[in-house]
Parts: sequence; structure tokens; C-alpha cells
Amino acid sequence: MSWFKSKEEKQTEVKIKFLVPQVRRILGESLQIINSTENIKTGVGRFETIKTLLQRLLDEIPRGETEKYMAEFRINNQGIKSYDDLKIIDDAKDQWVEKMVFDQIENEKRKADALTDKKLKKQQMKKVLGTALRGLDFLPENKALKTKIADIENGIKD
Repeated sequence: MSWFKSKEEKQTEVKIKFLVPQVRRILGESLQIINSTENIKTGVGRFETIKTLLQRLLDEIPRGETEKYMAEFRINNQGIKSYDDLKIIDDAKDQWVEKMVFDQIENEKRKADALTDKKLKKQQMKKVLGTALRGLDFLPENKALKTKIADIENGIKD
């Protein structure tokens, strides 16, 4: 360890000390938006913003100093301290999207269940199906969603 820092090391430290509060603020705002939005695209975009910002911050931090600057960055109570940890953000996003899609399907299904008129109920179930099919845009490989879609389609046919 050197007692004196080079001009470049000092500039890097100043840059990082400026970036950390900025990233912290944007991360906080993004998490608030994710927790309050009902628009999946908005939430996904905010998760991508978080990942990009933390990746850029990691790019700036010199080797061996990530602990010093990244200690406060957490997603789902898991610390982000390396590039490998960015997967935590992807996992959180996938869990959030899955919950949103299934919540939206259930919300539309409750509306259908509340109807007594067969024709109106069938129309509402088509809306349920549309919601589920849009979910495939975000969860193309999700087996539970595909099963749910098959069940909805069978319900509409009856």
C-alpha cells in the first residue's frame, strides 16, 4: 500500500465519491417506482437502470476497493459488490415481473368471477387471457404461466 496517492488515484476517488450519492439517490427513486407501479415495462426499465448504474459504478472503482464503496448497495437484502452480484438484480426483476403478471391475471379473473351473465363473463375471461398472453412478453419460458394460459383457454371454450 502506498502512502501517497497519485493525481490519477485522487481524481478517481473524487469521481467515485461524487457518483456514489448520485447512484444511491437514483437507486432509491427506482425502487420506489418499482414498488408503486402497475406497469410492468416501467418496473423492468427501472431494474435495468439500477443494473446499469451499479455496473458503471463498479467500472469506476479500483480493484480491491469495492467493499469500501459498494457496502450500502443492496437488492432484496443481498449486497451488490461485484459484477457477478449483478445477477441479484436480474433475479429480483424476474421475481417481481412474475408476481406482477400473476397478480394482474388474478385481478382480471376476480372481475370475471363476480359476473353472473354468461356472455359478459366470457368477455371478461377473454380479457384475462389477453393479460396472460401479454405476460408471455416478459416471461416467455415460464411454465406456470403457460399452464395458466391453457387453463384460461379451456375455461373460455366451456
